[in-house]
Amino acid sequence: MERVLYLIITAVMLYGCTSEKDTTGSINGIVSNELEFELQRAKMMLSDNAGRKEVTETGSDGRYEFQNLTLGEIYTIKAELKGYYTDSLVTVISKKETRGDFVLKEIALRLSKTVIDCSINDYADFVIYNDSQRDMVWTADINVSWLSFSKTSGVIKAKSAEPIHVTIDRSKIPENSSGTEVIINSSHEYAELSVKISNNIDNDLYIELKAAGIAVQRKDINTTSLNWNSLNSLCENSIVGGFTDWRLPTKDELAIIFNERDVIGGFNNNGFYFSSTYGVNSGYWGISFNTGYFSYGSSNSSLGYARAVRSLH
Repeated sequence: MERVLYLIITAVMLYGCTSEKDTTGSINGIVSNELEFELQRAKMMLSDNAGRKEVTETGSDGRYEFQNLTLGEIYTIKAELKGYYTDSLVTVISKKETRGDFVLKEIALRLSKTVIDCSINDYADFVIYNDSQRDMVWTADINVSWLSFSKTSGVIKAKSAEPIHVTIDRSKIPENSSGTEVIINSSHEYAELSVKISNNIDNDLYIELKAAGIAVQRKDINTTSLNWNSLNSLCENSIVGGFTDWRLPTKDELAIIFNERDVIGGFNNNGFYFSSTYGVNSGYWGISFNTGYFSYGSSNSSLGYARAVRSLH
C-alpha cells in the first residue's frame, strides 16, 4: 500500500533573477511515525522528469535534505523503511528551501500463513501478529458456513500475537468447492488468508470411516506375509498422505474394517490380518478374511497382513 500526496507549490520566478544562485533550491524535512518518533535510516529517493535520481537516508534525528534542485521543476520524493508503508510526495521547488515532512504508518498486521490447506485435515492453525507499537483491533470476514475460527475478532497488544484454530465442517461444503478467501482487517490495513479444501476422499491413499473415527489406508502395508512385529513397525513408520500417526488397528477397529472391506478394497481375501490388541501367550488378535473369524497369532512366528489406520481428530 502506498499513499501519494500531491503538494504543488506555484513557482515564482522574479524578473531579472537569472543567476545560478537564484535558480536552485533545496527540499528537506523530517520522517517520523504516527507516535511522532523520528525515524532514522529511512531510505529517501528523489527523481524528476529529466531523469535525475538521488538517494539519501535520514539521520538520527529523522532529517533528510536534497540540495541544488532547480526552481520550478517537479520532483517526486519517496520515503521507505522496513516495517512501514512507503509514502510519496510530489512537489515543485519554488523557493530556496521547501519543506517536505513524512509521517509513515507502521505495517501492523501480519499472518504466519497466507494459505491453509484443509484438503486432508479438518483443522489447521495460523497466527495473527501485531508488529506495531500500538494495540491493534482486528476482525475476520468469513463468508461461508463450513468454516469457523476459534476467534473472529479481538484486540492484539503491541508486539504481540493471537493464535487462531481453524476448523471445517465437510458436511456443509458445496459440491466442487475448492475453498474460500478470508479477509483479516485491522485499523487501516488488511490481509488475505486463502483456505483450500476438497470435499472428496483421496481414493488412491486412504478412506475415512467417520462413524468409526478412523482413516484406513487403501493398500496393505505389506505385499508378502510378515510377522506381527514387522507389521507393527511398518504401520508406525508409515507416512502415507503426509501423516505420521499411522498404526495397527485395534481388534474392534479391525472388525469394522472387515465389515467395510468391499468399500475399502484391496484386501487379500485369503489373508490373516493382525490387530494391535494383545491376546495370550505373546499372541495378538487377528481376523481371517476368508472366514471372518478372529483368532490369536504369535508376534514372532505367525505370518499375516496389516492395514494401517489413524484416528480422526
